[in-house]
Amino acid sequence: MIRHLLRLFPYVQGLEARLRELEKERTSERGLVISMNRYIDQLEALKKHQDLTIATLRADRDQLKRHLSGGRQ
Repeated sequence: MIRHLLRLFPYVQGLEARLRELEKERTSERGLVISMNRYIDQLEALKKHQDLTIATLRADRDQLKRHLSGGRQ
């Protein structure tokens, strides 16, 4: 009852409108943080994959060097 009465005042209506805006911003920011965390996870997975690829290529290179030198290294 009192809430309904208070909502008749423009000041209270403005406060409620501002509250709705802040809630939308918070939801948007939360979504942004979730999206950024997902992006960071993808970058970390890519880095791990690249590190593994580099290690494999180095091992292949070393094996090829040993083979070409006739095992004299």
